[in-house]
Amino acid sequence: MKKKNSLLCLTAMLGFCVSLPAATLTFSHTWDGTEASGVVRVFRDGFPSVAGTAKAFPGVLANNPTYFFTWGFEAAPGSVITVTPSIENTNSFLVLYDPSFSTALLGTGYLGDQGSSDIASIFSINAPVGSQILLVAMSNTGASAIGSTIAGNVSYTALAAVPEPATAALLGLGLGAIALISRRRKT
Repeated sequence: MKKKNSLLCLTAMLGFCVSLPAATLTFSHTWDGTEASGVVRVFRDGFPSVAGTAKAFPGVLANNPTYFFTWGFEAAPGSVITVTPSIENTNSFLVLYDPSFSTALLGTGYLGDQGSSDIASIFSINAPVGSQILLVAMSNTGASAIGSTIAGNVSYTALAAVPEPATAALLGLGLGAIALISRRRKT
């Protein structure tokens, strides 16, 4: 019985530390020229975003026309969002935004980017508070992007809430008291 109660207490405490199941969004789009368009795109600086480190907005580059296509999803604050391209397409570039996107204000709401248009350019971020995330594909080669496809998936793992220190202390005291009471009943 003692082992069972100890295991129960340990399981209850660990419940605040584990991550919840991951979710995946699969994306695919073939450029056809009917997408939203602008005259600049995000500059590919060669450095993909990495969760846990903030990447400064790399700036813009003239590219007329630039076509834009978006996919939206929600992720819990703090969860790790990873974007993995599955089709090598040097005509496209992927960027994450929160909570909205404007073709005229590419630095507003910027969260992170692919760094380059290489299929190996997997990138990740930590979801901010609010976490209405937009994955934005941008064409890199003007009208010559028409007919090419960008595809891949976005995975995000929601992290379980960790109680604040005072709550965690009370939880620990409560679980300790339960263990102590159950131990005394046996003797």
